[in-house]
Amino acid sequence: MWIPSTPAEYEVSHEGYDSIFVRQDPNRLVPVDVLRDLEREGLIGRLHNTFYSTTGVANIVAVMQKLGREIAEDLLAAAVSGVILTST
Repeated sequence: MWIPSTPAEYEVSHEGYDSIFVRQDPNRLVPVDVLRDLEREGLIGRLHNTFYSTTGVANIVAVMQKLGREIAEDLLAAAVSGVILTST
């Protein structure tokens, strides 16, 4: 699994807040660093190898509902037993 390690390797765009701190360190938005620590310590199982993200500004509700169902189907098919929902 590829994980961006420098700000040049990922992009953050958000209309509702200044994303400078997330651009400096993506773990501030999605705490993969802490989750990897918990995984190594045996406190949680294995992390799924896919990070799902959607946009929310001016999207059509029906399209987003369809996308949500597809993500849920993927997670169920991969036997994922828990998720972290991060709100920005």
